[in-house]
Amino acid sequence: TNTLAKQDLANQRQEQIQALYTIAINTGWQITPAAQAVHEQVIIHVGNDYDLTLIIPRSFPSAEVIVSAIRRRGSRLPFRDVNALVLPVLQYSGQNLVTLIKGIVSNLP
Repeated sequence: TNTLAKQDLANQRQEQIQALYTIAINTGWQITPAAQAVHEQVIIHVGNDYDLTLIIPRSFPSAEVIVSAIRRRGSRLPFRDVNALVLPVLQYSGQNLVTLIKGIVSNLP
């Protein structure tokens, strides 16, 4: 059953990544790398000169996603600003990548 549990987590991770890519494409965001090439890091250019860098651990959803950087016009926002944007959204997004990213983007200045 341990193998089944790992496969279930892997399937959940892939479904979440696919949903994130679908919403990104439908919203007009640029996202790299290609969905089938995702190892752990994903970069989303959401417009308004912002880029979000996500780390999606291989053990996701049992491990949390990390927003490792938010850049505006190529300059990295200070850690405290990233936390101010991310932490409130983490409270309600749970392990849903789409909810997390949409929540962060809606809070960008």
